[in-house]
Amino acid sequence: MSFPTWKLDSGSISAALAISLAAVPSFLLACGFAIQLAFWQQQVQLVADAAALTASETARGLISGYSCENPEQIAARFDLELDTCRIVGFSALVKVSKSLPPIRLTAQAIAGPPK
Repeated sequence: MSFPTWKLDSGSISAALAISLAAVPSFLLACGFAIQLAFWQQQVQLVADAAALTASETARGLISGYSCENPEQIAARFDLELDTCRIVGFSALVKVSKSLPPIRLTAQAIAGPPK
């Protein structure tokens, strides 16, 4: 029992294989970039948390130095920019960012003594 084939079907497997060979690496590259971006965002948030905690402890006198200079040094250590540093009482609000053109990652953190 033979099945009729159309002339238009010849070479369709080759075209499908060529498309697959182009699509799979592109998909894996996009997934890898998304995972790396999530890693960088997590790093920016962790640095913001550490900088806010340092600013709060500096304001309380537990760490020597200036309240907004210490977080700036922490941010610079991780190649981040300190966008905002606000001290109110013993609480601190810190915003940091990292520029990865065309993307800019930002994070903020608030730290202070327990209420």
